[in-house]
Amino acid sequence: MKWGLIELSAKNFFQEIQQDKYPVLVEFWSPRCPACRMMDPLLEDIANEKEGKIMLRKLNADLYKATSEGLNVFGVPTYILFCGGKERWRQVGAVSKSQLLEILEQFT
Repeated sequence: MKWGLIELSAKNFFQEIQQDKYPVLVEFWSPRCPACRMMDPLLEDIANEKEGKIMLRKLNADLYKATSEGLNVFGVPTYILFCGGKERWRQVGAVSKSQLLEILEQFT
């Protein structure tokens, strides 16, 4: 099992979110999105702070459009928290570190 903020592909996306032991927070992002780039250091910090409790992943919504659209992701950044493969929380748009940590505490 890999910890940290890890980039997913369409090939491994569904396997990664099916984790039964740990919640998985996925950021749907785009390289052309300034808010996405702004969130990267914050997500790296959270990945380090929550290691062993929650898995953080990223999916490039431009490269994997079918996967993103299949989950009704039409804007970036979008954050979806999965528990056992089921969506438990969603946020469209950037969020502060404190807000994100508060949400994640409910699931860890």
